[in-house]
Amino acid sequence: MIAKGRIIVSFCQGVRSDIGIIARMSLIVRNLVTQGFWQ
Repeated sequence: MIAKGRIIVSFCQGVRSDIGIIARMSLIVRNLVTQGFWQ
């Protein structure tokens, strides 16, 4: 039970960090696109 809980927690943390990385990359891409359009 405890091991399963730890695996689930670590999995959730990994997913959360992946979402943060994807969100950051999408923000950077959006900034580049808007700069490209305005120039």
